[in-house]
Amino acid sequence: MKLRTKASSALAVLIAASALAPSAARAQQASSAPVSAAAAVPAPPAAASQPITLTLRLPSVETNLRLGGMLQFWDQYAQHANSTFYVRNARVYVAGDVSPYVSFNIYEAFASPVGSTLLNAYIDVKPVDHLAFRVGQFVTPFGYDRMMAPQNLELANFHLTSKIFPGFASDLGWDDGVQAETKWSWVDARVAAINGEGLNVIKATDTTKDVTARVDFLPLQSTAAIAGFSYYHGNSHGASTVAPLFNPPMQLTWWGGHLINTFWDDRVQTQAEIITRSDRERLWTLQGSYKFHCWKDWQLVADWERFDPSSGHDTRRVTGAVNFWIDPRTRLSLDYYNDATGVGPSTSNGVAQLQVVF
Repeated sequence: MKLRTKASSALAVLIAASALAPSAARAQQASSAPVSAAAAVPAPPAAASQPITLTLRLPSVETNLRLGGMLQFWDQYAQHANSTFYVRNARVYVAGDVSPYVSFNIYEAFASPVGSTLLNAYIDVKPVDHLAFRVGQFVTPFGYDRMMAPQNLELANFHLTSKIFPGFASDLGWDDGVQAETKWSWVDARVAAINGEGLNVIKATDTTKDVTARVDFLPLQSTAAIAGFSYYHGNSHGASTVAPLFNPPMQLTWWGGHLINTFWDDRVQTQAEIITRSDRERLWTLQGSYKFHCWKDWQLVADWERFDPSSGHDTRRVTGAVNFWIDPRTRLSLDYYNDATGVGPSTSNGVAQLQVVF
């Protein structure tokens, strides 16, 4: 057996980060704005910060292992309250190709908005071109913002998805099930049947299964423009780690649509998304960003969101953010957001985030 390391210096970074992970798991998780992430899809970092790659050769098989992760440190400011510093996320993943047709992904969070937990644990099987099957625990295919990995967001916080999608937003967007995906140059479609119980719950509390799907159309046959649609139908109990939305649970349906445009040499991006539920709750989000180079890479982000509940007052959020890349793997973010609920005065909050991807 021969082990070949393509990035030995990066491996030292991974070992050091892993040594820090247990203490990160004990970091206090402060109350914050909804994170939907998470969520977060644990995609490999950008081309400028590729993960460590190892090649393991046996007599009859060659396995390529990819190791990576990220750390996020938060200093959060709330109106009329003291600031709170903590480790927001500490995550490590291991992915590999067992053969040209079979791959796997293990994604562990040592610290996250839902604590220390296993996130991804799935196997991908690709029997033919343009068709793949996924079995295990993975991010349910619904929406755009909530499927992003935290390190790929332009804002420190996810959108207000958890208000309309309780139990399935943020890090609670993971579930156990089976997914089929077909991907071409102009379309990417996924459909999944899942338990609907959330993270690390294999045994369902009922006999029904939730069904979810997302379809992205790429009219320019590139990521410069994406028009997508999402669907979810299942029980309203959400994940087992949150309070029931209705008691007893009832069947609900969610629909979503998103439109993403990137232009001007990838410096400008616009993002629009709407999610609606069968009981007439709705969420709108509009976001725009501009990236420029002045000594280092900078990015300005503006975001507007509105959540209309089926009863009560709506919630509106305005966010402004500045991102600064110290190097391709390290980003400093400053976010300011203002929430207005229609009851009492609006509240202002801020987040300073230091992110390291390895």
